Amino acid sequence: MTDYFRGRCRVLIALFLLPAVFWCLQYSDVQADSSTSFGIIQYNVKAGQGGWSDKNGSRDVEVSLIADKMTDPNLPSPVEFISLVQVNDSPISTLLGLENWKTIISGCDAEHDGTAYVAGTQIAYDSKRWKLVDRQNITNPLSKDKGYNSNLCWAKLGSHDQGRPYNIAYFEDQRSKTRLLLLVVHMPHCGAYPRQSSEGDFFGKGDLNALAACLEKWDGAPAFYNNILKVTGSTKADLKDINVMIVGDTNELGNATTGSSGPFTGDPAGYQAVFKNFGHLVVTTLAGTTCCNQDGWTNYFDRVVTNNTSDTPYATIIQPKNCKRPEQCYPLFGAAEEHKAIYAVVTFLAPK
Repeated sequence: MTDYFRGRCRVLIALFLLPAVFWCLQYSDVQADSSTSFGIIQYNVKAGQGGWSDKNGSRDVEVSLIADKMTDPNLPSPVEFISLVQVNDSPISTLLGLENWKTIISGCDAEHDGTAYVAGTQIAYDSKRWKLVDRQNITNPLSKDKGYNSNLCWAKLGSHDQGRPYNIAYFEDQRSKTRLLLLVVHMPHCGAYPRQSSEGDFFGKGDLNALAACLEKWDGAPAFYNNILKVTGSTKADLKDINVMIVGDTNELGNATTGSSGPFTGDPAGYQAVFKNFGHLVVTTLAGTTCCNQDGWTNYFDRVVTNNTSDTPYATIIQPKNCKRPEQCYPLFGAAEEHKAIYAVVTFLAPK
């Protein structure tokens, strides 16, 4: 074979292999970026109970707390979601002046001491990184057309523990293509919860029958389960294959069993009984109590709960920027039931 033909053969072989090389490089990039990691803030801002108010300046204090955390140069992962409960219809993304951020608002008709009001939740997200899944035959987000008047309630007005809202949205990471179902909740309290109860004791002894008796009283729960299917277009059997993140004020579900002390992970059994069909759930390890001012900060109510994550998410209390002694920096505005805000980092394993 002449040198000419040898050269031509080398060129042809190179041209033949080039697409395979590009495919391998592209595939390796996808694999390297297959996990999805992000930061999230959860805060019960206590609108209607001294928080999120212009009258006493509490809303400015709470917004500043969130803004300072988002711009903290030492964050292990940037904040890409904000979850607010017990909030009104002033979008947090607007109040923060965030470009490329959007806010999804839901509400639930509520009543307190004979006064009717709307209890709200908000999901704010970085729309440069995340987009809403958009396809036929789904309703995403759930509150899309009604917003603050969507009346999405765990327990409906006039029922056992009325006016507890939730918010549901289904996202896709525009880089890794990972999909994420986000459930923001403000869970009801319930008569079955006291640690000494004739119905049993879930929180002290792990009695799931006590929790089941409580769940039966939440008359909005059946609609909640159906709404998850409406948002995702999935069946119950498929939910275990969906990445889910449950965030909010989960009240007693977030507490440890009797005798435990923080930081601790919490009991996934209760969450799995309430948030069904998602498979094994992982509860954040929480470094400090979040509720409430009037009871000496004894409760671990505010939580981030996930499935399909690479490790247990770890949540920390968000301290004011100039806080020198963290144990003394809350309350921020003196409301009786004031909560602390938390920041957590979550990493999902692979696109689903």
